[in-house]
Amino acid sequence: MSFYDLSNEFLVPLLYFVAAAGVVWSLGNWLLEMFKSYREVYIEETGRHLDDMFLALSPAQVMGLAQIVGVGFFLGAFAMVGSFESTPRLIATGLFSLIWGAIGFMIPRGVVKRMRQKRLERFNEQLVEAMQTMSNALRAGFSILQAFDMVVKENRRPISEEFGLFLHQHRLGMRFEEALEKLSQRVGSQDLDLMINAIEIARQTGGNLTEVFDQLAGVIRERMRVEGKIRTLTAQGRLQAIIVGLMPLLLAGAMYMISPQMMTRFVFSTAGIVIISIGLIFEVVGYLVIRKIVSIDI
Repeated sequence: MSFYDLSNEFLVPLLYFVAAAGVVWSLGNWLLEMFKSYREVYIEETGRHLDDMFLALSPAQVMGLAQIVGVGFFLGAFAMVGSFESTPRLIATGLFSLIWGAIGFMIPRGVVKRMRQKRLERFNEQLVEAMQTMSNALRAGFSILQAFDMVVKENRRPISEEFGLFLHQHRLGMRFEEALEKLSQRVGSQDLDLMINAIEIARQTGGNLTEVFDQLAGVIRERMRVEGKIRTLTAQGRLQAIIVGLMPLLLAGAMYMISPQMMTRFVFSTAGIVIISIGLIFEVVGYLVIRKIVSIDI
């Protein structure tokens, strides 16, 4: 056997194998570094949301739950559409399952964000009554700290928790202005920022804080009324966005139940993949456009 034949039989496949192994190793390291960076950001942001909501749940637990849900969605999707009949079909079903796995991975974090948003909405609703309570307390001769304490004693969550932590930080030696700034950063409410600015201006200039609280409460109450009216008027548009987004998926599911073989051949064909990809792009764009139209900030 000549050296040329020997190189064709052993050396060239060996070089291909080494090159492929190098590419896989580099890609694996890159994905590992990306996952580590994302995990740090995920834990940091989730931890901040959990701390803001006073939940006794660690970010690592949420991360673990996200991984379990993601793997569950991946395995469930692959069990429904996965196939080992051919390499292209295996790759297509694997990518489809990965998309569902990514969706499942994002669900726990989305739930945490939604919980924080609902908590912020309850805080803003309670803030109006809290300012009325504080205004009445100031008229009765109480100090601003005693007015905060009256709101805490009413024990209406989440505002009592936030004001209680503010008072606790101030009593431990934190300056009043710094404790208010921490409160504003922790809650992230524009209405609370207006109240804090009014308190700071009144402390510096000696204004009538009771009248300011009454006026702010009226402005916030009117803004909430207008926002509720806008949500009612745009409810049909939001419902249309949901229906338009779900209709193709429901139709595809119904057609798969009627004729699984026809839908399977269509989904895994070149034309089917192109059509589905274009349809998904238009679905996302249409949903975002409708959502942008019905989202009105006041």
